[in-house]
Amino acid sequence: MRKIIFILFLFVVFLLAEDVKITADKFQADEINKISTFEGNVKIEKGKDIITTENLTILFGADNKPVKYIAKGNPKFKFSINDKRYEGKAKEIIYLPQNGKYILIGDVFVNEKTQDRKIYGDRLEIDKENGKIKIFGKKNKPVKFIFRVNEK
Repeated sequence: MRKIIFILFLFVVFLLAEDVKITADKFQADEINKISTFEGNVKIEKGKDIITTENLTILFGADNKPVKYIAKGNPKFKFSINDKRYEGKAKEIIYLPQNGKYILIGDVFVNEKTQDRKIYGDRLEIDKENGKIKIFGKKNKPVKFIFRVNEK
């Protein structure tokens, strides 16, 4: 019985795992500090999610698995969440693979393509596992949400 449960567990983990593909003009690795950097025309693909940027830094944990991705230099993104497609940009995009969260910081713009809804703010947090999105403004720069209402 334990073998069957273990095999099913491995099968589920295999199904949920997705490869991360990164292309760039330049790559550097610092094995001692566990940091990798990519520069110039960087493109990160994970499933249906795509980020393009000029600079990407990946921080690794003690087990040599990525714990944080940091995209800077005009980062733009395309994400899918619950069959909806989102595109946008920010000054910085952080991805935390251990919990599947994206954090967008600075002059955030998001366009939900399915219904053409637009969101502007200073910080956006996306929890892909739960399908939740939180957006924050600043004191003098509140969140702006633009959407179309079809009235009869």
